[in-house]
Amino acid sequence: MRLPLLSVTPRIAKYEDSLVARTSLLGLLLTLTFLHRTVIVDPQKKSVVIRHRLFWCLASERRIPFKRVESLSYDYEDWNPSTGMGFTGDTTDCFTVKLNLTDGKQVHLFHFVGEGTFINNSALPDWMYWSDFAFDAAGDQADKSRAYVTVLQQLLKVPLR
Repeated sequence: MRLPLLSVTPRIAKYEDSLVARTSLLGLLLTLTFLHRTVIVDPQKKSVVIRHRLFWCLASERRIPFKRVESLSYDYEDWNPSTGMGFTGDTTDCFTVKLNLTDGKQVHLFHFVGEGTFINNSALPDWMYWSDFAFDAAGDQADKSRAYVTVLQQLLKVPLR
């Protein structure tokens, strides 16, 4: 079962011809509004604009032309330490989207974080955890991050790495 309330993902929308992703309301609340990021992909101007605000007053803007973007990075990490150490439990999924530039640098766009699915890393068989598998709920971070990367690939016309 997928529940949007179990994930912290950016709000993604189309405004005019641009793809705009912003820090979500839940993300703002979790950071006490200290961090805010907006990424605008404008196919008309062929540029990616990244606006970042830190501590309500320190703002920056970076403009990256499409021709400087070589590829996209789409990475996954499990942030739950117990599942990584051979125990059972729900993963804490973190999908990261970055731009790989032609000069070898990476530019972070967004993290998509949320409750993952139950996994059994123990020596015990899966059937011993049937209730955990049967009644498992997860966030929609995987679906939203995949959709965002797919649209970015189409707009930027670059491969995924």
